[in-house]
Amino acid sequence: MGLNDRVITGIEGFDKLVEGGFPKNSVVIVAGGPGAGKTIFSAQYIHHGALNGEKGVYVSFGETAEIFKEYMRRFGLDFQKLEKDGKAVILDLTVPKLGLETNLDLIEQEVRELDAKRLVIDSFSAIALALGEKVDVRTTLHMLTKIFREINCTTIMVVDISIGSKTIGTGLEEFLADGIVILDTSLANGQLQRNLLIRKMRGTNHSIKTCPYLITEQGIVIVE
Repeated sequence: MGLNDRVITGIEGFDKLVEGGFPKNSVVIVAGGPGAGKTIFSAQYIHHGALNGEKGVYVSFGETAEIFKEYMRRFGLDFQKLEKDGKAVILDLTVPKLGLETNLDLIEQEVRELDAKRLVIDSFSAIALALGEKVDVRTTLHMLTKIFREINCTTIMVVDISIGSKTIGTGLEEFLADGIVILDTSLANGQLQRNLLIRKMRGTNHSIKTCPYLITEQGIVIVE
């Protein structure tokens, strides 16, 4: 797979861990517990693409678009300007829009109208929580991944990991994703430690080591 088949995330220190970026049109899970930086990671991915010719759609099920944009401004990510310039869309689905299928239609519509090449679903865990039954979760995952591949987007799907749990989300998501990036937080000597692990990434060689990372004023930075 060549450089033309890579989608550069723009997250400092990350792309070299996956031979230059995510494989094009892949579905990558970014998973972690509270405070791990999943939303920041995903926002940086959309922001970098929007500034470099790849428009993006950020779908938020967890917080309103206004709260998201205000939070991201703290890291120098001006999504208000990106929306004004027609380079990105923040799709606020914190209030359900007449059911799951309608929501999926809205996502697909926004991606096609913008001609987006990058997509973030934040988070699938919120969708799964609303569904409840595992059979519905499995059906929804198949529907989502089918849509992702049809619209030719390289997609991040945010998934929560409960504190103390070894399972990603419902346990079903990881089997349908092309890649899994774990953002882990733990306490060591009374201090919070953050480590990133790429559990899998189809179509590319990738680092198999845990990599420390920081959340800085410029967002997430992988430590050498």
